Amino acid sequence: MQKIDLLKLESELKLPDELYKYFGIVKMHLKKLFNFKKNLNEFEYINNKIIDYVFENIYDKIYPQKPSEEDNIIYKKCLLLSNRVNYKCFIEEKNNYLVFYCFLKDIFGYFEKIEKEKSPRKKLFNISLIFASITNAFTFFDKNIPVADDILPILNYVCIEAHPLNILTNCRFISLFLDPENINSNLRELESTYLRIINMSDNQLSHFTEEIFRRLILRTS
Repeated sequence: MQKIDLLKLESELKLPDELYKYFGIVKMHLKKLFNFKKNLNEFEYINNKIIDYVFENIYDKIYPQKPSEEDNIIYKKCLLLSNRVNYKCFIEEKNNYLVFYCFLKDIFGYFEKIEKEKSPRKKLFNISLIFASITNAFTFFDKNIPVADDILPILNYVCIEAHPLNILTNCRFISLFLDPENINSNLRELESTYLRIINMSDNQLSHFTEEIFRRLILRTS
């Protein structure tokens, strides 16, 4: 069964549903045993810790051991793209590139944590930090609150430069095992960015120019 799509199998077996039935039982007993009426934040903190603990202990059994074919394609294409484009394709000349690189170090660290963390909640939290850092960087440059069209170019740049190993697998894992109420748009935007990269043909990459890049990657539709 080594070649089986493990996440697809877990979805078909409704493993996430069974897990959250279990988490629901735990939550019910927590409320019975302790009085959290005065401090709901403490209750959420303890409940999240329990869920994280369970995922940390079963992670090796439910997370695919190897990158998917799509993950490998993304990794290779990002490496190729990072050698053919630079920040000038993404960021307007008026911005301070040296300051932007200070933000990059933190952003790359969040990409690493997405891979290392075993709880889907923590993985998504680090994705949210990527977007928060991009927003902070833009605000630092422009002094205005960015809209989606402002964030997208920088997001594409950091996604390429980070060239993560298992990004689509991580996105699928989060979508499968995290409570849908807790999933935000950041996950979808990150996934869409890498899907645009994966759909670029080898011929397009071999004749890659800044003009082609802007047409293929920076489009918002």
